[in-house]
Amino acid sequence: MKTANAVGMRLFVWIIFASLALSACANKDDNNNRATGRAAKSNAVNQEIAATSVCSDTKMEWGKIYEANSPMNLEAQVKGFVSATLDPAAIGAMDGQLNSPTGVDVYGSFYFDQAGNLIADKSKLKIKIVDEFVGQIFEGKAIEPYFVEFNAASEGHLNRSTGTLQVTFQDSYGSITFRGVHNGTHVSGTVEYANTVAVAGLSPASGKLGDFISYSCSMIK
Repeated sequence: MKTANAVGMRLFVWIIFASLALSACANKDDNNNRATGRAAKSNAVNQEIAATSVCSDTKMEWGKIYEANSPMNLEAQVKGFVSATLDPAAIGAMDGQLNSPTGVDVYGSFYFDQAGNLIADKSKLKIKIVDEFVGQIFEGKAIEPYFVEFNAASEGHLNRSTGTLQVTFQDSYGSITFRGVHNGTHVSGTVEYANTVAVAGLSPASGKLGDFISYSCSMIK
């Protein structure tokens, strides 16, 4: 069971990172910089991915990063990923099952030309981490999810014949890569990361972040 001190540390760290992210956005023109930290709650809803090919509901714009074979491993994998910018001890428990109320929501918008080449500057990524602390009240404030955002991709390709794709986002903190298959209705596969930096006392982490699934109509442009 997490203590009030752990919750407080997380809230304090998040406020600092939110301030840094806002400052960076205001003073830098580099779209490849990662924005990290607390933000207003989005419309993302943890949900089962239904069989549909039309994104008629804004909730369908969000997919899920989960752990298909070992759901309990997701927490450790997420802590490794966030250790580039945040003490992993500030992340609480989460469940890696697809329909869990905790876990990782993902919004990817991957743009490709007719030949399947990635249009990097138009492609975006937002990751929303929801753990046991989210929604708890600490010192009169509700603790929000932890967000990681990329405003441009680095490289990628879509094979329009087979539906296979690979998209990488990279910045000064490291990289994250989506590898999967687009079947016309859904995109699914795996997500891997490789951090190049870490918070004090830790070494840069790398490995699998999780499996992912999203609606094709949202992710493939």
